[in-house]
Amino acid sequence: MKFLFDENFDHHLVELLAATSNAEVAHIKEHLPEGVQDERIKQFAANHGYVIVTEDFRDFWGSLSDFSVLVLCGKLCHLRSRLLADWLIEHWPRIEAALAEAEHPLVASIYYSGRLKIARK
Repeated sequence: MKFLFDENFDHHLVELLAATSNAEVAHIKEHLPEGVQDERIKQFAANHGYVIVTEDFRDFWGSLSDFSVLVLCGKLCHLRSRLLADWLIEHWPRIEAALAEAEHPLVASIYYSGRLKIARK
């Protein structure tokens, strides 16, 4: 699995998660310039097999048939970077395993409770 975190996430959080994950985990800034349009992010993710990780699903709603999205929902969107990093590190193995087994493309929502909701597109 390959995960691409959007600009809303601190790159230190992504580096910490990448160091503890079996998957390829990257920050968008590693591949595309800052402030890049959402269309380029969608194309990049589709072309390189990334699941986009975001807090703002609306940015990616348009052309969902080409790529997968993991949306952090509710309280997760309001955690500071360190608390979010701790939460993600604790829950990441289960999230990663569930998404690896699922048929793609998909939209997955993860909640603070740990509930993962996967919807096929």
